[in-house]
Amino acid sequence: MMIPGYVLKLMERLNEAGYECYVVGGALRSGLLSLEIKDYDLTTSALPSEVKQVFSDYRTIDTGIQHGTVTVLSESHPIEITTYRTDGSYADHRRPSSVAFSRSLQEDCARRDFTINALCCDRDGTIRDFFGGREDLKQKLIRAIGDPDARFDEDALRILRALRFAAVLGFAIEEKTAAALRRKKDLLSYVSMERIAAECRGFLEGRAKAEILYEYRDVFAVFLPQLKRFSDEEMKMICARLERCDADWTAAMALLLSDLDEDEVTGVMHSLKCSNAETDAVKNMILLKDMPLADRIDLRKLRHALKVPFPVYLAYRAALDPETDTEKVSSLYEETSDDCVSLKDLCIRGSDLQALGLQGHAIREALDQALLAVMEERTVNQPDAVLAYLRDQSIF
Repeated sequence: MMIPGYVLKLMERLNEAGYECYVVGGALRSGLLSLEIKDYDLTTSALPSEVKQVFSDYRTIDTGIQHGTVTVLSESHPIEITTYRTDGSYADHRRPSSVAFSRSLQEDCARRDFTINALCCDRDGTIRDFFGGREDLKQKLIRAIGDPDARFDEDALRILRALRFAAVLGFAIEEKTAAALRRKKDLLSYVSMERIAAECRGFLEGRAKAEILYEYRDVFAVFLPQLKRFSDEEMKMICARLERCDADWTAAMALLLSDLDEDEVTGVMHSLKCSNAETDAVKNMILLKDMPLADRIDLRKLRHALKVPFPVYLAYRAALDPETDTEKVSSLYEETSDDCVSLKDLCIRGSDLQALGLQGHAIREALDQALLAVMEERTVNQPDAVLAYLRDQSIF
């Protein structure tokens, strides 16, 4: 594994000060799978106070110092360095009631969730693997470390992490781990909806999301009870849509919720503590799920109504209906780039109508009617023509 210089220099300094230091977790997993590495985390035998002393000439941040984590800025890159530790009992199925710092790498790895996340690599590229993580990577398996029931009982969020890793990596969940995951699924009630939503976002962008959702729909139904109403055939149809979608997670969420009514969609999004913008994006796609896309007039209307990036919506529509001619629709969309599709594009303003005697809501209604007429080519976007059209419609 090639470790970048800004990480190596931190590892070397800790080693030179007499402490062990390893790259751990996601960076090593991604590196071994030849995937993009987004950030590097280090684990060390040095206590937090010792880490801060070693890097006294660096900028450090006490990110989670009570749990042993200090962030060190190396060439503007924030690197989290965490002391080996063991966890105390878990009282709330989420967090340990206490932690104890350790000088043992194996003890630190034993507290982690899955074997593929417990791999460690020193600065020379030597990998330490206490629980068979490399073999599980080869076999494409998500396997809990030790007793899977105990791991999920300790931290219920690991249930969703297992599903997310399986979806993102395209891995299967090892048999005993899968069985424990199902037995412990109701512990998800101890996890905040914000954390559940964060895992769902990652899950819905995974390449194997459809397969995992279908296989573990009983687990997802713990926090998405609407799934219980769907028959096996209906779930197969929903999952087939998801399988065709590789866009932003909001498109996948819209596909998942497309058969619910507007109030139910709003309820799901709010229950997951999604932002208003995220909720509006999902609802907007579903609202426009049957929008005609046959000609330039249709695409003008789409531009007028669309509140999400066009590529996201097109991915949603293509997944919903595989017969969608995406090339034709994209071409028509480009052709309408300079067309009149909003009130700011319209050649008349409210003041023009006010001068002709309209007031209040009548002005907005007349502008909307004029805009629709222009988009549908019943008049041209020129003041005299638009006003003549409105006069013919007895607007004033």
